[in-house]
Amino acid sequence: MKKFLLVASAIIVSMSGMAKKSDVTPMSKVLDVKIPTMKNDGVFRSLNEKSAAQSSFYAGVKQNTRPVMKAVKRAKAISYTDLKPTYAVGTTYGYTLLTGLVKQPLYDGASFFVEDGKVYLSAFTNIDYIEGVIESGNNALKAEYGADSITFNVVTNEPVASDNSGKQYYMGLATFNSNTHELVRNAKTTIGAYYFADSEEIYIPLYNVTDFICLFAEGATTPEDGYIVANLDIVPQDILNQRVSKATFKGTIPAQGQYPAEEWTGDAEAMLYGSIYVRGFNPVNSIKNSWVEFSQSEQDESMLIVDDMQLLGIFNYYTDETKTETATVAFEPVGALSDFSNFTTDYTSSYFVIDNEADETTTIESTGMDMYGIYGVSDNSSMAGPWAWLQNLSITITYEPVYAGISNTKVSKASTTEYFDLQGRKVNGSQKGLLIKKSILSDGTVKSVKMLNK
Repeated sequence: MKKFLLVASAIIVSMSGMAKKSDVTPMSKVLDVKIPTMKNDGVFRSLNEKSAAQSSFYAGVKQNTRPVMKAVKRAKAISYTDLKPTYAVGTTYGYTLLTGLVKQPLYDGASFFVEDGKVYLSAFTNIDYIEGVIESGNNALKAEYGADSITFNVVTNEPVASDNSGKQYYMGLATFNSNTHELVRNAKTTIGAYYFADSEEIYIPLYNVTDFICLFAEGATTPEDGYIVANLDIVPQDILNQRVSKATFKGTIPAQGQYPAEEWTGDAEAMLYGSIYVRGFNPVNSIKNSWVEFSQSEQDESMLIVDDMQLLGIFNYYTDETKTETATVAFEPVGALSDFSNFTTDYTSSYFVIDNEADETTTIESTGMDMYGIYGVSDNSSMAGPWAWLQNLSITITYEPVYAGISNTKVSKASTTEYFDLQGRKVNGSQKGLLIKKSILSDGTVKSVKMLNK
């Protein structure tokens, strides 16, 4: 179900009590058919080539691989500048030909504006808006969450964008075929959504696989690559900026052939909204500032994982010294075993979460059993494969506001704290090893996290 309220406390509360969106259709992973078995004898060969290229002529091209779109000028109810930029919270699905279906952490391509009972929504950057009508009254979410229904007219007779060649594009809806992993335009013209006035949130749920909002070239039945989104749950960025905190990171880029190990440290930003989102620590320049989601582990509620099914960015890279030919690379996080013998199960990496009540910080710390990696998906074999690894990744959130004018969000103090071992026995908090720390906070919230005492 919805996670739309802005929680006042800035600590990691146990997520076991949070309901999940049961109306979201589970999607098949696509990475399990793309990532080859890792081998020690050749795992770094392509990585070395890319590392050298990064400092010479394989500099990232700062241009998205999709067509450069611009909104079509037409008779408007509002100006495009009235639209508020947003972040999408929860799970937002996207689709590209390279990656198939992936999640997009804190997707920032959508914007909207609400006025006089209407919602004007642009689902993609530089794409004109579609209109929705707010229908106040009773519905499934009204009683509990105060949400009003919206009906969006997705399909219109007017184009919403054109590219540099003058080609025009229209909005539409598509059905995802889980067998062929393809999307095909369907005959639907409207889509249902909810508006939460208190939090200025719009939620367009993915009830089934026919609810993908897409951009189509005129007369096309296949959507434009990359302009595809589903399960859109958006909040204005100026509201969510209140939840962005300063953070620092450290880790080690391991030795790779002739390249020595390198300590990787710096500043980052973190946002808590159900999951923990962090940006600024990726050791690949093109995606350094992409958001990465650290979500609750389904196997262990006190642990976090980085799921492989996240799209961190798509870029073109030069493939020759004359800088005439390019290859497209899509970046996704993966997990690898600490000895590089193979990728981890489900290609995820796992982390402890440790709250320090004395200095009011939270640390996301590698378990030491696996490591964080960045995988490049590309049609060009020399550009596909692992691009970087981070051993012993550690991220510390300080809860200092990033944006000027926003007051610091203080951590609720724990009124009582107890420690337990993995067998559920109460122990002394100074005991070494893996412990469960249970805290009852001053606001009544119960928080349980796993901590490693060294």
